Amino acid sequence: MIKRLIVLLILLISGIQLNASQARIIEREEFTSKELDEETNLYYYGARYYDAQISRWMSTDPIYDGVKEGFGVYTYCRNNPLIFNDPTGLDINYYDKSGQIVETVKSEKDRVYYREVTEKRNPVNFKKMTTTSDYLLTDNKGDALTNQQFKDLLGTVYAEMTPGSDSWEEGAAIYSVMENRGNADDVSTYTVASNVSDYGVYGWNEKGKYNALGAPAEQKQAAFTGLIRGILDSKDYSNGGFYWHGIDLGQSRRPAYRDYYLVGLNFTSPEHNIWNLAPHKSGRTDYDYIYETTAAFNKTTFMRYTKEWINATRYRGNW
Repeated sequence: MIKRLIVLLILLISGIQLNASQARIIEREEFTSKELDEETNLYYYGARYYDAQISRWMSTDPIYDGVKEGFGVYTYCRNNPLIFNDPTGLDINYYDKSGQIVETVKSEKDRVYYREVTEKRNPVNFKKMTTTSDYLLTDNKGDALTNQQFKDLLGTVYAEMTPGSDSWEEGAAIYSVMENRGNADDVSTYTVASNVSDYGVYGWNEKGKYNALGAPAEQKQAAFTGLIRGILDSKDYSNGGFYWHGIDLGQSRRPAYRDYYLVGLNFTSPEHNIWNLAPHKSGRTDYDYIYETTAAFNKTTFMRYTKEWINATRYRGNW
């Protein structure tokens, strides 16, 4: 645009008179930097035409052929390019530790990588050295996560965390529970999280909160870091947990209090007892507790069935 203005200014200073068509040639690429088609008065993008006056494409994008998931074929990135950056799934995104996309590579494979940058001093000349390592993000079965699957899991972890939480360990432990369930049933963590058949967690239906206006930045960062660490680390941050509950566990009128505490819950560590509840026995003679705690982060408590209850009831479930 600046070049065209300079050319026009030089011509005017030189006293050269321009007719409408000549001026039009100079301004053919105004506004969008794309060529303006004189016959249609639309901007040509190579695959379709764009009407800048009404901010609409005049036809569907050929690359959308076969794309579903509710995309509007006349919009770009679900009409929200600030959040959705790859509506066709043809890109490979590289995320840094802050949760930002630092590089996008065009590819026929839909992949997500985590990029870790470390700095250290050269022991010889003491100059600063930067090392970059890229890690492919996979599920518990070793299958590469797609961009959409990663975003869905991220939103689910975020929605399950304590509101306003800055504890990434809480997010990592939530994902670890999904891994434990998936490994026990031989299904993927994505299946465990989603509303498929007998699976699904509450946060799946609330995952859109991650992109909501005013979503706490510290919680978004904690969810991202927790998910990355849960995926990449061999550590089980839930310490063998298969269930988790938040503040509802400490509220006497909530279902979690009734169904997980009153039936028999043992706190295996004082650090797990964030609600200052006394261990509650079942009142049965064949077992004392149905559940035992495995970890606690922020206001989320993680737990599993006790061996004594499994043996007493001959429970045959996987978790």
